Amino acid sequence: MRFFLLSNAFKGSFSSKEINDLFQEGLSFLCDASFHSYEMADGGDGSLSALSSYRKGIFQKTKTKGPILEKEIESEFFLSDEEAFLEERRTGGLALIGTKHFKETTSYGLGEEILSAKKSGARKIHLFLGGSASNDLGLGMLSALGMNFFDRAGKKIVPTTGSLSKIVSYDKGTLEKNIRDLSFTMIPDVFAPLLGEKGATYLFASQKGARKEELPAMEKNFRRLLALFDDERRMDSQKKGAGAAGGIGYAGYRFLNAKAVLGAEYFLSLSNIGNEAREGDVLVTGEGRIDRSSFQGKLLGTLLDLAKKKKMLFLAIGGSVSAEIERKKEKDVLFLPLSSQGKILTREEMLKALKRNRDLLFSFLTRKEGNPV
Repeated sequence: MRFFLLSNAFKGSFSSKEINDLFQEGLSFLCDASFHSYEMADGGDGSLSALSSYRKGIFQKTKTKGPILEKEIESEFFLSDEEAFLEERRTGGLALIGTKHFKETTSYGLGEEILSAKKSGARKIHLFLGGSASNDLGLGMLSALGMNFFDRAGKKIVPTTGSLSKIVSYDKGTLEKNIRDLSFTMIPDVFAPLLGEKGATYLFASQKGARKEELPAMEKNFRRLLALFDDERRMDSQKKGAGAAGGIGYAGYRFLNAKAVLGAEYFLSLSNIGNEAREGDVLVTGEGRIDRSSFQGKLLGTLLDLAKKKKMLFLAIGGSVSAEIERKKEKDVLFLPLSSQGKILTREEMLKALKRNRDLLFSFLTRKEGNPV
């Protein structure tokens, strides 16, 4: 039996490669099993690391503003010939500051990194969008790229999540000059819309530090700015992924003429797993927390669809699994939690958890007739 290991990174702890290696060790009790590992990501945490296993290139260091304007950080992007791959969370990620300073957050650093990539010779810019700290409609990024935003007094301001309400006018400044000869592809971890219950504000802002009572005003600000940007005619806010990374997706569509491809599909294409897997194989994946959001265009849900199409066994291992998902009973599918506590586990703790579940794993992996292990 062939095992295809395609785990996502476990946020804040282990990379995709480290988790794949751990799963292989934990499943090594199976006889006559071969393991084939692929580094994976979905546009969020670990995307550059996973990409570098498929593309030749170099990591280029650069200094930018972080999620808070007053703080400068060192970031890096991946340069492959004239293509640059940027991971938004490295300049504006929630992991850099936590939720305490939500209203001060901005995507400004991503714009600076784009200019740095251009200076390094890049002409094609790929933006991995996931794990952002801000909800600034991508205007911070556009500000760094040369756009100007003004308050009622005509004073120029740099947009942050909390200052969007002050913006009443804008001009493109040096934006078009600065992005001339550049093409943009956005690679978000989810194809979230910009507005509504499943949009950037109502679905994700609370995870970044917004209070529930603040959400309607934030949504209202988005709608006001869309009118300012003539979105009713262009309808960029309706495109898939416009709500990615706090609205950076929208800014990419509206002002950078960007295209978009879902992160999970992008990495699936790189791995070529769709052509290599076959009926009777086992697809193994995992992520730190498996819950309903795992099936909203993210890697785990995309891999589940592939496994069903290929009639493969599907084993999803999570640091934790929500009760709703764990109760799901589907043929040839097993969701296995390593902990019920939701805490970050050590490598040793994960291996012990897999060992405790050997009987369950053996039963699951041998249930399909003709699949010896």
